[in-house]
Amino acid sequence: MAYSGFISHPAPCSGRLHFSLKILLQILLIQTKLQIKVILIWINTMYVCLCKAVTQQQIRQAAADGASYADIRKELGVGTDCGCCGQCAKQIVRETSTTAVAACEFSEAC
Repeated sequence: MAYSGFISHPAPCSGRLHFSLKILLQILLIQTKLQIKVILIWINTMYVCLCKAVTQQQIRQAAADGASYADIRKELGVGTDCGCCGQCAKQIVRETSTTAVAACEFSEAC
């Protein structure tokens, strides 16, 4: 009879186990979010020109500010050494210019 009361109650550590699992899941979620942020930062800082150490973000920013490929080439030195990065840089300028024009169509500021 003394054991019937003990068996009818949940295990004394089940609450602590649930709390520990909840904390572990939160830690994994935070770690996953941090890994995603690191990946996004890495993608945005991809080097287009290794010779002049010019990143994709630098080219995008210059193009968004209204610079042409020729201006970016003069300012940042993209495509002036070995030339391997020229086509990639031109594509980034085209994409950024198209995005800026599309955004400008719906903006009163332009």
